Amino acid sequence: AAAQFVFGALGDTPYNEDEESRFIGVMAELNHEPLAFVVHVGDLKSGYSDCSDEIYAQRKRWFELSHHPFIYVPGDNDWTDCSRGFAGGRDPLERLNQLRKVFFSQSTSLGQRTIALARQSDADPPVAHPYPEHALWIYRRVLFATLNVPGSANNRRMPGELRVRSAAVHAWIERGFRLARQRKLLGVVLMMQADPWTGGGKPRRSYAELLRDIAANTVGFPGEVVLLHGDSHRFRF
Repeated sequence: AAAQFVFGALGDTPYNEDEESRFIGVMAELNHEPLAFVVHVGDLKSGYSDCSDEIYAQRKRWFELSHHPFIYVPGDNDWTDCSRGFAGGRDPLERLNQLRKVFFSQSTSLGQRTIALARQSDADPPVAHPYPEHALWIYRRVLFATLNVPGSANNRRMPGELRVRSAAVHAWIERGFRLARQRKLLGVVLMMQADPWTGGGKPRRSYAELLRDIAANTVGFPGEVVLLHGDSHRFRF
């Protein structure tokens, strides 16, 4: 009883002027496809460009060109790496809050046709888990959930931030799988930016606990589970 539909996914783009010049064409190609929705799994800019309000606003305008519902997941280039001098030397948490204002302030997706999203900041006490970028929706008996898990070692250089966010990620994973079991859904799709494995296929230390969490929930779920991520630093189509 497979769920038959197609959705679009992309990530780690646009990074440079060449990719920026092609991005509108990418959106146009996606618009020609019969897609349920489109997900950008993070890194909407390179790690060497300024984390400015202007680039966030520009990317949102481009994402809004999607005829399909468009969901974005933040990546390390978009907030955790903004402290780098060549990225503007900005406070990562301030930049994450700005991303939330621009991309995650509504209870719907981006795009010219929208879908309703359940956000963790609405589902749980905001004081406990103020993470609107953690979204959840169900399409044709498959549950989709986004996770703010960035590359570059999961922001380990800010251990306090990592600890609080990891608790929110854990709670969101648990909530998604619990809902999928209760409703007897066919599958769960988790989407995040970080590549949690080394080139040899072993768990990276910064993501080992996350992978154990996902694996434990997967074992207890009778349907299919897909983990979709970017940040592999290798072009794939």
